[in-house]
Amino acid sequence: MSVNKLYAVYEGDNFLDCGTASELAERFNTNLANIYSKVSKERKARKKGQSFSDNTLHWYCFEE
Repeated sequence: MSVNKLYAVYEGDNFLDCGTASELAERFNTNLANIYSKVSKERKARKKGQSFSDNTLHWYCFEE
């Protein structure tokens, strides 16, 4: 069984968009590698307890 991954983008506490990595790459005018990198980098930072500025984009991944 394959797992579908959905990605969500927030700016501070404000929800901006969600979709597959391909969809978000197109909407945010970037490439897939950049999406995957952002999600991985933020996941690692959150695990370390780092906080983020409210005026930056925050990237999350969810399995469906």
